[in-house]
Amino acid sequence: MRRAIAHAINREAMVSAFLGGYGKLLESWIVPEQWAAAPPDQLTRYPYLPDEARRLLDEAGIIDSDGDGLRELNGQPFSLSLGTTQGSPLRLAVAQQISSDLAAIGITITIVDLPTADLYHPEGPRFRRTFELALFAWIAGPDPRGWERWRCAAVPSENNRWTGNNFSGWGFFEADRA
Repeated sequence: MRRAIAHAINREAMVSAFLGGYGKLLESWIVPEQWAAAPPDQLTRYPYLPDEARRLLDEAGIIDSDGDGLRELNGQPFSLSLGTTQGSPLRLAVAQQISSDLAAIGITITIVDLPTADLYHPEGPRFRRTFELALFAWIAGPDPRGWERWRCAAVPSENNRWTGNNFSGWGFFEADRA
């Protein structure tokens, strides 16, 4: 599912349209100029390949069974919500483009714009992990400090009293050990 979504979003077009060509398309959460950046040939890339996204969704059983252009899972319409903060025209434009790109492969997106204080609140959807997709700011410093963002124990949960910065929920024990 995550790979399909990644292949369905035309990030290059967004960089061009919304940043006037002044931004760079990132292939990793580590900015290329940072000391920990992997060489480009060691990165897994997800180029804009909507046909590959459709194939991956079909393989996962998320199909358009009735030919109406919208996908279903177990006979039920398949849709996702995309939460973001209110008051940012750029972030709203990005959310709308993501919605459009995913609609092109049959996924309906509902954009949920929340006050910033609500999205970032310790009782809010990021920390309580009650979101499906989220679009929010992330500031990169000179040191990528991945340990606090990606370690398994940093996934907010009841066990750690809803603390931690691993909002994606990514967990890879071998990476923790490394």
